Amino acid sequence: MQKNKIIRLNEVRGSNTLALLELLIRSVEISRVEMASRLSCDNTTVTRAVRDLVSRKLIESVGKREAALGRPRELLRLCSTENLLLGVALDPCKLIGVLTDFRGRVQCREQILFDCQPDQKKFLSSASDIVYRLRQYAGKKLCGAGISTFGSYADDRFTITDAVRFPQLSGVSLLDFFENEDLKDAVIADKLTSFLTFLLRCGEPELRQGTTLLLYAGNGIGMALASDGKSILSRRNHGGELGHTLADPDGELCACGRRGCLETVATCDALLKRIAGKTHAGWTLSEAGKELLSGNCVVHKEVAKMVFHLGAAAADRINTLFPDHVVFGGPVNQLGESFRKLLITEIRQRLFPLSASPLSFHFRHESAEDETSCAVGAALMAGEKILSDFVLFDRHCPVRSPEQKAVKNR
Repeated sequence: MQKNKIIRLNEVRGSNTLALLELLIRSVEISRVEMASRLSCDNTTVTRAVRDLVSRKLIESVGKREAALGRPRELLRLCSTENLLLGVALDPCKLIGVLTDFRGRVQCREQILFDCQPDQKKFLSSASDIVYRLRQYAGKKLCGAGISTFGSYADDRFTITDAVRFPQLSGVSLLDFFENEDLKDAVIADKLTSFLTFLLRCGEPELRQGTTLLLYAGNGIGMALASDGKSILSRRNHGGELGHTLADPDGELCACGRRGCLETVATCDALLKRIAGKTHAGWTLSEAGKELLSGNCVVHKEVAKMVFHLGAAAADRINTLFPDHVVFGGPVNQLGESFRKLLITEIRQRLFPLSASPLSFHFRHESAEDETSCAVGAALMAGEKILSDFVLFDRHCPVRSPEQKAVKNR
């Protein structure tokens, strides 16, 4: 006979506190009356949860607003400087670290660029330096940490394996690294899962409704999936290795050791290499995009080849997953509007009617903000982990007001 779990009063109160905090994270400023209305609960429940969050310095008052009826209402908002999340993005050519609040607003940023690919010792030492400086800045305000990385993980210690772009890191345990930095309960996820988390929290609100499929193309090709504003995490927080699906059985040898992977025909590097071989011009992606727009036949032919394979892979995933939104991210967007039109046309003509409508396409343009997006996403994933369990939340965001501590102890 299955035993029913008894729900304790503290568990209910903890769930109420976390639900209220989630609402405040999504809101700019909100009153207690509006909180009670949106959460369908009474004012007493809201007041108790608000007191708890204030005692942890997670929310603050921003004054009062006149109401249509009755007394002016106090407005509350998320406090951006008192409880900080640390996020680090690992990349073979650079390291970026940030401190953010639970909404993803950056409070501090650190960066290290490498002139050439460093060895394992220098890379890990640099990562440790960034973590140290951010921890010094945060002090006791630090309440969670996350890391965005590349490659595959061999085990539950998140040991990097198959790091094609950075083989020197193969065999490094990321969990050991975090534990050596004395960061407990750290979240480790791949680049695309972190990037999608950033888009869901800090991007277009539309993406938080329904299912969102992220397709990312740069020097590699990958994917990630989310439902109702939450990333769907696969084994060891991976996204999907879309780039290593078969595109051409008799194609070129891929860095993974197999032939004909999508990455051999549809990455930005593969495209520029083919264009350079035909034109002897060392164009950048932006320059190739301008040539495409001006009607350069050679560039159009090579871009069309890329679009054919990338569009087929995208359409296959859309027909399988039936997403509401598809986001294309990565350097590939530097090819411009002509490329995007070709890609959408290729995809739509391959879609099953039921998966084609309703379906919205979004393109994430490269910008300075994107340099920190994966680090911010990693920090936000750490925040989501903390908000998923009140015991974890209570440990990482403890009561800090002396008056409230006295009440709690009684």
